[in-house]
Amino acid sequence: MNAGQRSLLNLARLAVTLGAVAWVLVKIDWADQLRLADGTVLRGRVVTLEDRYVLETRAGGPALELPRATPAGANAYQPGFLRLFRDIRPLYLAMGLAVYPLAIVLGAVRWRELMRAHQMDPGFGPSLRLTWIGFFWSLIFPGVTGGDLVKAYCVARTAEKRAVSVLTVFLDRVIGIIGLAVLSGTVILLNIHNPELRAVRTGLLVFSTAIAASGLLFFSRRLRRRLGLDWLRDRLPFQAQVSQLDSALFEYRYHMKTVLGALGLSLAAHVLNVGTFWFAGASLGLPVAWQHYFVFIPVILMIAALPISVGGLGVFEGGMVHFLTLRAVGATVGGAFALCVLYRIMTILVGLPGALMGTDSRRQAGVLPRG
Repeated sequence: MNAGQRSLLNLARLAVTLGAVAWVLVKIDWADQLRLADGTVLRGRVVTLEDRYVLETRAGGPALELPRATPAGANAYQPGFLRLFRDIRPLYLAMGLAVYPLAIVLGAVRWRELMRAHQMDPGFGPSLRLTWIGFFWSLIFPGVTGGDLVKAYCVARTAEKRAVSVLTVFLDRVIGIIGLAVLSGTVILLNIHNPELRAVRTGLLVFSTAIAASGLLFFSRRLRRRLGLDWLRDRLPFQAQVSQLDSALFEYRYHMKTVLGALGLSLAAHVLNVGTFWFAGASLGLPVAWQHYFVFIPVILMIAALPISVGGLGVFEGGMVHFLTLRAVGATVGGAFALCVLYRIMTILVGLPGALMGTDSRRQAGVLPRG
């Protein structure tokens, strides 16, 4: 890809980012709203009392008082975007901030296990330090894989088996994405009769089938030979590096316990990560059931990982607005966007230790010992 093509691709990603963000901002309800039993939606500033709602309309007329029974259902009242932050529940927010770092710890353990399959053991401390550094840099570099590039660079500087070490970084990312699909699919199976979950069922089925077929194709010597994949590999440029990476990845065929263990750690990490979303949503008072978080959040994160926008910005917010505002889910556009903003703030706070870990270049250079 030449410089002109890269520029066009970056412009396209920027356009997608700006368009998606603009679409979300236009749809936000900044004012409080009340949905009546006949479907009418009233907007303004709502004061909730024990027996009634008091609505001050945008027109500035006299306040409208409605008995509690007038609006349609328990979630008929939805606060506006700014009201959500003014009424935030600090206990749920603190619990989310306490849970979130545990997902990074499990991610470090997962990556270390993948390294050990190739007789490389950096130890838990260095593995955690590099994982946290990568997590921090993913906040700065475009795309969720930006942190992986920094992590891979640090590994390549100090490890003896450089190519294999870098491979484990990106294999760890792939297993993480597979874990998202497995988590979402499992919750769908446990709630198979919920019609609102069908919105992502087909896509997950296609993705899971493609991953299973790719794994079978890669790890089967017979299929590789019959389909000519080995012939194609031997004609690729950078033959030495390609062969080394192919052999290193194929080695996991003989370490299936390690791969399955990494997938199990991935599931546990994603449960904690989605739990962070649930705590953040609870702190904002969003009327979203737990199973909706565990089905839709993994799908949204998978979509945001695609390199179609800058750092997933706009795509992540658009996905949240699309799925969480489905009628059976119950959030408003303002509520879904507030959750995006709060989660990104929480991500920055949790990622800050990675910045401190990466400031000492001498310590960073020795994070993965040679041999």
